[in-house]
Amino acid sequence: MQKALRGKVKEAAEFAIDWFEKKNPDGLLRFKELQTAIGMNDTKNFKNRIRQNPDFKEALANHDIAEAHELGDNRRGFLRPRFVEALSVE
Repeated sequence: MQKALRGKVKEAAEFAIDWFEKKNPDGLLRFKELQTAIGMNDTKNFKNRIRQNPDFKEALANHDIAEAHELGDNRRGFLRPRFVEALSVE
């Protein structure tokens, strides 16, 4: 069961989920945009406290959101995986 999020972790998860649901479902949410949105200036602190937080990762995974590099994309941010239908070749 999903653990209740608190503080900046909750703020970051809510922002990311809302961003994908309402603004850009197929877009790339850059780390810097999320970091700025929750008011964290220190990139290392953001990575250690937010991005690497298992409860944060689980909350995003529950909404099919993951870090781009985990999906084979080299960009710096979060994505929803895209599934492309196979094209039949005749």
